[in-house]
Amino acid sequence: MDVYVLLGKMESGEMRPVAVTTRVDVANEWGNMLPDNDWVPFELDDLSLTGMTKDIRTEFKQKPLPTAPQTQKQLEQIQKQLEEAQRLQEEMLSKPPAKRRK
Repeated sequence: MDVYVLLGKMESGEMRPVAVTTRVDVANEWGNMLPDNDWVPFELDDLSLTGMTKDIRTEFKQKPLPTAPQTQKQLEQIQKQLEEAQRLQEEMLSKPPAKRRK
């Protein structure tokens, strides 16, 4: 999916991103609105240009998503925690209310 980053000139004179759209017609309309307006197309989740930044000389690589066994283990742990919380809640509700001191 393509996205279009709309750029506008700030009071400082610097071109900065001001909005993002998925519609090229909106990007073109923005670009034609004022002489200093512009837009840059990007492919969603494309990290290939990250190596062009000033202090980074290699392409940014995002961490991989958890593997299925890790996700399954996390879900099992959450399920155990929920079961324990429910057990504690039922235990608390089954006890008679404490008598107040006068």
